[in-house]
Amino acid sequence: MKDWLIENHLEYVANDDNKFCHYVEGILQRMRMHGAVDHPYLNMYRNEKLNSYALNWVYDQRHFLNKRFGGGVQFPKLVGTYYLERNGELLDMAVIRREGKQNWYSNYFQNVYNVALFMNTSLFNDLMRKLFDTMEDIGIVNKGSQGGGNYAINPEHIWISNRVKHIRCDSCQSQLCVAEMDELAEGTSCLDYKCHGTYSDEVRPELNYYQQVYNREISPAYMLVSIPDYWNEQNVKSWNNMTSRSIRMPTLLMRCRPLLPLRWVLI
Repeated sequence: MKDWLIENHLEYVANDDNKFCHYVEGILQRMRMHGAVDHPYLNMYRNEKLNSYALNWVYDQRHFLNKRFGGGVQFPKLVGTYYLERNGELLDMAVIRREGKQNWYSNYFQNVYNVALFMNTSLFNDLMRKLFDTMEDIGIVNKGSQGGGNYAINPEHIWISNRVKHIRCDSCQSQLCVAEMDELAEGTSCLDYKCHGTYSDEVRPELNYYQQVYNREISPAYMLVSIPDYWNEQNVKSWNNMTSRSIRMPTLLMRCRPLLPLRWVLI
């Protein structure tokens, strides 16, 4: 692709491999977070008809157990590089529709290279089409036929790891969760539309409410609870003798004042 960039007078892009890799990293992270990852469930949607009926397999009951997209469930936003009919409503368009009309991809290009987008609309659109065609050639993404062509990440090229890190933007404080082995994510420009910062600081996320309440060091069959002061000994015995032992009281561990001795309560 470097030869194409030089031929089209984009030497400042071609001569900085590191910055270009960060730019592609940001695009792939956006695709991942928007659900643009290939899956057999998307075959009909990507290759037969770009509509909700094909996405939800309405007339084909092979996937009748799957929860349908629509309403409160966001559609997977595959990437398109050609405007065709109404595909711009369903695809995440990487190209500019008309002169002076910015989108996320053109704005992100300006943030990464810290230059005003002096190029014309046609040149930028050619750049994005060349980029996605190149990523398809090397196998990072694959292409469906509907909507003038739609792109999704090839799942064979996704890192699956149980060791993750959270990196934070040095400007807007938004966070990105990536695998620990992903060294390219740090230094990538922030994905937020109006932010000009970069992901640079690794942070430890605070435990949410349920992670704090459910102590994994305690055996799952037992929970150490304290008895509220308005319970007397007789009430405690009655509660312990109940036939149903399926009641779980996680907040009791956090909120009750210990008056009686702590007990192991079988739940």
